[in-house]
Amino acid sequence: MSVCVACGANRVRRRAVKQRRRDGRPVMAPAFVSNSCGERVFDLKTLNMLAARLRKNRRRVIRVMRRTMRASFRASAIDPE
Repeated sequence: MSVCVACGANRVRRRAVKQRRRDGRPVMAPAFVSNSCGERVFDLKTLNMLAARLRKNRRRVIRVMRRTMRASFRASAIDPE
């Protein structure tokens, strides 16, 4: 099961999302996005693993991710190229 970091919805669809490779080049890759708000979706197993590694609860991890997702989304909208 997956959960959206922005709105908490768990209805998802696949679509191509612009991602960056390690060398910095942008590439379109398939990713899961929320059906309701279109934000990136993470599966609960990943979130739980992150929470365990950071020794925080899942809600707090989601809240922090939401903040970083918004920041990275803004950064990707202002493309340097």
